[in-house]
Amino acid sequence: MHDIAALLKAWTADLGCGATHTDPPAAVRAVDRAGWERFVTTNVARRRDAEITHAAQ
Repeated sequence: MHDIAALLKAWTADLGCGATHTDPPAAVRAVDRAGWERFVTTNVARRRDAEITHAAQ
């Protein structure tokens, strides 16, 4: 148990936030523009078709 306590103390000394904490920059995923456009086009068409089908009932 003494070894674990020593390791935890060392880790928190090395990795602790302390007074100099700064948030890491947010990771931004790359956007596949062509894939996004396909999704939007397909989604709009699906919703339009669903609306027409629902209105016809």
